[in-house]
Amino acid sequence: MSTKTNISKLWKTEDWLACWLGFIIIAIGAVAVLTQAFDFSALKFSTWHLWENVAEKKSLATQINGKFWIKLLRTFCVLAVLFGAGVKLQGEKLKKFIPAFVALFVLALIVRLISAEFTLNRYLEWAFWALLVGLLISNTVGNPEWLKPAIRT
Repeated sequence: MSTKTNISKLWKTEDWLACWLGFIIIAIGAVAVLTQAFDFSALKFSTWHLWENVAEKKSLATQINGKFWIKLLRTFCVLAVLFGAGVKLQGEKLKKFIPAFVALFVLALIVRLISAEFTLNRYLEWAFWALLVGLLISNTVGNPEWLKPAIRT
């Protein structure tokens, strides 16, 4: 095997691409924390309560404000650029990735919203709800072909 083939594996294989993108995300996060130059915190819902109006719990409506939309847009853009770069470096088409990524991002947002409900959040973490929703979709309607480019990332 030639040296050129080994070096190209560092950029072209899915496993190495995941490593590089992970490194970039960690580096950006580290710079954000150490320099405090910008707020890189991702969108997160505060705990909300479905059944009663508890004073210490924020209602869902009060959480959706200007800061919410800015963080939502920033989270979407950063992830779309990084994962889109990974898709492009693998030789896939962005035309197929973009609509799939938007749908997967919205689905992830819904899961985070569900998992922030007080009773659900009290007993199980958001990762459980993501797994549950993913298993429910894949075992009932199945993963549509058009969604698979975003699922790979």
